[in-house]
Amino acid sequence: MWFWFFESRNEPRTAPLVSWFGGGPGNSAQYGMFTQNGPCEILDNNTEPSLREFSLNNHANVLYIDQPIGTGFSHGDGGKANINFARDNSNRPLINYLKKCDGTGTAEDCSAAYLSYWTELDQPILASALDIYADFIMADIQPGGVRPATNHEEYLQRADVQKAVGARVNYTDSGGAVAIRGSGDDAKSFLGEISHIVRDGVQVLIWAGDSDYVCNWLGTKRVADAVDWPKKEIFSQTDLQPYTVNGVQKATFKSVKNLHYVRVFNAGHNVGSYQPETSLQLIAQSLSGKGLSST
Repeated sequence: MWFWFFESRNEPRTAPLVSWFGGGPGNSAQYGMFTQNGPCEILDNNTEPSLREFSLNNHANVLYIDQPIGTGFSHGDGGKANINFARDNSNRPLINYLKKCDGTGTAEDCSAAYLSYWTELDQPILASALDIYADFIMADIQPGGVRPATNHEEYLQRADVQKAVGARVNYTDSGGAVAIRGSGDDAKSFLGEISHIVRDGVQVLIWAGDSDYVCNWLGTKRVADAVDWPKKEIFSQTDLQPYTVNGVQKATFKSVKNLHYVRVFNAGHNVGSYQPETSLQLIAQSLSGKGLSST
């Protein structure tokens, strides 16, 4: 099981722990680490990392976890590839570590299913927030300007980099997707698990970019409205309100107790890539446990 740990830039001894899982399912967490919210990024036409201003570890200690086995630098001897296997085996080596920390689970699109099932195994891991979002923009016919740069893939495939970090296999962004896409897991609903988490009082943030093509903001809003919890009627009937960052409207949102939904403007699949300051403010507010509010 491969993971990166980055200490918080501010008060690491008291900062919360955020666990970041890639989407897909079967995509590496390192994609999000380099293109969205990690401490470093590889800018266009560069071959070496640069410091990222709007990084998650401005506010938290962060674990980027490649799961299931076969994803990113995680490797094994083969075998099963589905949500239950990922829940029971892929994450198990990290559980004792996470139990010692104030942890927050964050996940991209389909990988949110892993988190929701995982919560039934290890309630101590759940702490302050769960960030489940789905936001996708099609760009296959528009290369070089829509999707975030993927220079990181070439960087992580370099022999000197792999030797330096101790990687034992070559890197691919979505190496774990091949097996898991044939499992049927992507068609299964995990609304029940999300509802269970919300009823338990965990802070849950669901966001989507408004330029999403497949996992669009209307669909994710309907998911949020369908969450079965005591405040379901109030939440579903609450209108979206303007959300600002430093006085500039960047999104619309609604928030009732511990459930929050956000439609982020001018954002595609990777909200952190398109709107880094907005996404960081949203996550930071979720970590605080005080709800979302404009700045």
